[in-house]
Amino acid sequence: MKFKYFRHFLLWLLLIVSSHIYAQDQLNPVADPAAVVESGNARFTVLTSKMIRIEYSSTRQFEDRATFAIVNRRLPVPSYTTEEADGYLYIRTADVTLRYKIGSVIKATDKKPDNLMVTFLLNGITCTWYPGKDDALNLLGTNRTLDTAWGDNARGKLEKGLLSRAGWSIIDESPSAIRGDGSTTLPMAPNADGYMWWEKASDSQAIDWYFLGYGHQYKECIHDFTRVGGRVPLPPKYIFGYWYSRYWAYTQSDFQGIIRDVENNDIPMDVIIMDMDWHKSGWTGWSWNTSRIPNPTSLITYMHNHGLRTALNLHPSDGISNSEDKYKNLRSAMGLPSSYTSTIPWTIQDYSFARPFFDNIIRPLEKQGVDFWWLDWQQEKTVGEHASAKGYTLTDGADKLGETFWCNHTFFEDMQKNRPELRPVIYHRWGGLGSHRYPICFSGDTWAAWSTLGYEIFFTSNASNVCYAYWGHDLGGHQGGDNDPELLLRWLQFGAFTPIFRTHATNDSKLERKIWKYSNFTQLREAVRMRYQMFPYLYTAARETYDTGIGMNRPLYYEWPEENNAYVYEDEYMFGNDMLVAPIYTPSKNGVSTRNIWLPAGKWWDVTENRLRAGGSVFRANYTLDQFPVFYRPGSVIPFYPVQRSVVTNPAEIILKVVPGADGTGTFYEDGGDNQDYISGGCARTTFSYSNLSASSKRFTISPREGSFQNMPTTRTWIVQFLGMQEAPQGISVSNDVMFQDSYDADAKVLTVTIQTSSLDKEITVQLDGVEADNGPEAVAPQVISEESSYSSDLSSDRTPARAAYVTRLYARGSAIPGGVQELTSFNSRSCFKYHGKLLPGTFVITPSKTGGTRFYKPAQFNSNVVNDGISYTSTTDSVAAAWTVLFEADNYRFTVTPTSSSAGTLQGELFTWWYESWICGGCVEDNQTPGAGNWQISSGKAMEQSSLDPYEWTWTGELKNYTSNDEPKRFKINGQYGWSPKVLHPFKQDESILTSKQIWYNGSSDYKWAISKDGFYRITVNIFKETISGEYLGDDLDGVGSIEPEAKVQLSVRDHTIQVSSSLVMAVFLFGTEGQHITSESGNQVTLQAPHAGTYILHATNGKENFTRKITIQ
Repeated sequence: MKFKYFRHFLLWLLLIVSSHIYAQDQLNPVADPAAVVESGNARFTVLTSKMIRIEYSSTRQFEDRATFAIVNRRLPVPSYTTEEADGYLYIRTADVTLRYKIGSVIKATDKKPDNLMVTFLLNGITCTWYPGKDDALNLLGTNRTLDTAWGDNARGKLEKGLLSRAGWSIIDESPSAIRGDGSTTLPMAPNADGYMWWEKASDSQAIDWYFLGYGHQYKECIHDFTRVGGRVPLPPKYIFGYWYSRYWAYTQSDFQGIIRDVENNDIPMDVIIMDMDWHKSGWTGWSWNTSRIPNPTSLITYMHNHGLRTALNLHPSDGISNSEDKYKNLRSAMGLPSSYTSTIPWTIQDYSFARPFFDNIIRPLEKQGVDFWWLDWQQEKTVGEHASAKGYTLTDGADKLGETFWCNHTFFEDMQKNRPELRPVIYHRWGGLGSHRYPICFSGDTWAAWSTLGYEIFFTSNASNVCYAYWGHDLGGHQGGDNDPELLLRWLQFGAFTPIFRTHATNDSKLERKIWKYSNFTQLREAVRMRYQMFPYLYTAARETYDTGIGMNRPLYYEWPEENNAYVYEDEYMFGNDMLVAPIYTPSKNGVSTRNIWLPAGKWWDVTENRLRAGGSVFRANYTLDQFPVFYRPGSVIPFYPVQRSVVTNPAEIILKVVPGADGTGTFYEDGGDNQDYISGGCARTTFSYSNLSASSKRFTISPREGSFQNMPTTRTWIVQFLGMQEAPQGISVSNDVMFQDSYDADAKVLTVTIQTSSLDKEITVQLDGVEADNGPEAVAPQVISEESSYSSDLSSDRTPARAAYVTRLYARGSAIPGGVQELTSFNSRSCFKYHGKLLPGTFVITPSKTGGTRFYKPAQFNSNVVNDGISYTSTTDSVAAAWTVLFEADNYRFTVTPTSSSAGTLQGELFTWWYESWICGGCVEDNQTPGAGNWQISSGKAMEQSSLDPYEWTWTGELKNYTSNDEPKRFKINGQYGWSPKVLHPFKQDESILTSKQIWYNGSSDYKWAISKDGFYRITVNIFKETISGEYLGDDLDGVGSIEPEAKVQLSVRDHTIQVSSSLVMAVFLFGTEGQHITSESGNQVTLQAPHAGTYILHATNGKENFTRKITIQ
């Protein structure tokens, strides 16, 4: 037997011996030899028809052990062929073709396809990958933490994900590859005790890539990754309930009092957390603080008796000091002499420390009843950094091992091995690709702000792109804020539709997370109850995550990959298969919040309005504080619980919401809740179907339950709610003479059929006859109207040049350009040129003349994608030379051409999105907190209003005046959120007049501001996408100011508190207070607004081009 095959056999044998650690599958990192193709120092493994492993080792030491991200390579071998021709090796599958130049060196720095490339088709376009190619279209994944995040300022830390609009991605498991926290991946293999432990790489300079060429088959890509990267384990049921958590020095009686308060206020709850004050003083601790918690076992027993689980917070970095209760036990187990009294350092990478640590420190606490652990590692990112900080020397080569990843791995594996009767679970931060195997996670110490809530919407669903399916957040924000009841309510409403539902805050006496102490407690409790009612649907989605890798919160583009709005509307997401959620993350005006919502094509059940709504467009809707935008797929059957106190309880009744509009199905999954039997089939599913037999006859079927688990119920009452029924049916029949009751709510248009206690092993059919077609009063959602988004006028004639203008005009020409050719807009005295708008699948070049002439600017790199981080271009006379490539149609492309000479420069492109807020602040803008002062302070500003006609356009109307108490009394700028970062909009020069300014500058290197020349009322309009700004002086009283053309004449009527506005054109109409605060708004030809009380208001109407403004006094 050859040595390499003998080594394969040993690895396989060790993995089988330790397979209970990874009991979800028989994982084997050694690929089937039939999938392996070797060529000199290169090795290729065909894992699927779209996934190929690429290795290069100058010493031919290829890696057959598991690595952090990849733990299984023994997949069924897909069909493929190999061929050697013209000095190249070709590997062809049904979906991709790999070409390797035989004998060449594979390097990440090649940046050209000469030695290695992979080709595949994306929407009929041949796409090419080669080493070093920029993946600017990567849809990103997640990052280690949101500690100190305010709004969107952590977006730049997101690591690359598995999905890309370019159709390909790379997993880099090379020993030298740097992960997001500065660590590296390492091989893992079972040690003598059967634990998967890190080992050194055989060849530290080897290349180890996984090419994923899945196009826009995003779900397939995610699923196939879990086949090689391991599944996402199913957490225990209690994890999905409500958690009470707070960093506070609670005593034993405090915890018991909280539990009584929760029960007395009828709040469902399943988890209560003990933060760091459970242990003795200090950052790190392992022993109970008996002055606060004199009888820990009694307290945990009290929690368990009240149906609660608990976790303890750990900050391990300071090691185990000699004051810890179990210090001597650990010292002895490690073989240290009794004379050793120093702190035992935290060296979790060392098995001779790790095993005694778990046995002597962790195990006694678990025996007292601790259910799981909260790993709150906030210190050095790598073992080497930690060793340096603590002053000890590493001798084991683990300096680049990530502390976060390895803490997660060791704690999860310890629970898996030592408490096999329970599902392992830990609470921790992201440690890099592969962390999905160790759920669950918390995002860290965020700032309490509306913009932070907004970012978490995107952040949670986007983590599905790396299978990180179980983010939990500090609902309400961790620090800062002022206990805003509305902010907490919207955060809880969002949290109810996320994987983990936990309120938390720091030990700031000004903050409160006891929801029963808030003025809107009834609404807050309703959000918690909503979460509990959805549990059967949520838990079914969690099982799907285990089966497929798809997180319950996932971006819309998983379902609609060719719809550009599925990428643009990143503040919406699918929650499971059948709910589209569009959370509210802006404060209300007079109790009403407004937001734009995109619904994909088809019909959607609008839960708030209790009706079917047509998709395929964007609409603007208002929501009161107790309303939350959720939409059901037509034909779906969604299981709900009745209101109850715990998610662990199996109720005798299940509510099934049957959504009209199409035929459809649904599933209800159940299992033992906190054991690992689900892995080996200890679970059950019940499926449902709904069909329209005719225009007046419907059938609903409950299929016999499939599968079994210990102590599962044998009977159940089904409460079937048919939504959108226009009237009661003339006839209702249930099969097998099953007893039932029915009722019809004419106001809610809901027919309820209650099927009395019945066997779960028999099929039940409900037939409705003589019913009006239940497609409901389908309303077509109005399109958001916007102007043509690309234009070519030169707006910069009055600019001071930032550099020499090397060219006068530039044009984009090619099949990707609508109409074939468009002039680019010059910015900042032609120091750069920009394109804003639609691009089509195809290619284009840049030319200095409209007809092309003899000069063409082409990318210096091979057929570069238009979306890139900055690609150099050069001049050529060849009109068919390499060009910029556009892979798919979208109307939000933006690229910038920056000439560095008359024949060279760079092109940088993006798919533009803007989910920031827009705020105006400055010395001439009155401070929200301190009337009569300017507002450069971070906590102040005036919110701009987003247009209902164009989501990228923001307007503010109000008074600007010289506040002499401020150091810059005449100046202002525009921020991208409530605070200074992440986006700031500037003029191109200091003190530019807002009346003549036409263009904006993002995060300019100089902190330039706009200036006013006189006090008065102004209207400022910014188009973030087009990068334009306009200002208009309205005078000092706003009376009679307007510019809408006569053919669009505005008619205004005011009676009592009702304001009616009509025009021949569709308008967006806003009502402001005299200080610019937004009161209400609406759009249409005829608009009715309601003033909340008597007073003076500013009415502003716009059709996207012209504007109309009046001051109105309500008596």
